[in-house]
Amino acid sequence: MTDTAVTPPKKRILCVEDEPTLGNLYKVTLENAGYNVDIAPDGEVGLRMILTDQYDLIALNTLLPKMSGYEVLEKLQGVKLKGKVGMLTNIYDDIHITQALKFGISFYIVKQN
Repeated sequence: MTDTAVTPPKKRILCVEDEPTLGNLYKVTLENAGYNVDIAPDGEVGLRMILTDQYDLIALNTLLPKMSGYEVLEKLQGVKLKGKVGMLTNIYDDIHITQALKFGISFYIVKQN
């Protein structure tokens, strides 16, 4: 009898990050941890990817070219997503955190402080 255990599909993560070095770091690190990772270089591309693919986790930078992370969150209001959405940013102040939380994000992570 052959063991035919089915391997579950890898979880999919989208990082919307305009800094190529950071995007590559996230991709390599998370892929080494066993995830499938896509990187979007700006808010417009990120929104398009979110609306056309299924992700288990979406991490948005706040300050992005073409469309900010907050604008992406605003456009996602009312859209049923498979996974969780959060912010991965360098901005750490009550105003920005409160603004992001109003969109119902699952996490707000400060890259550096």
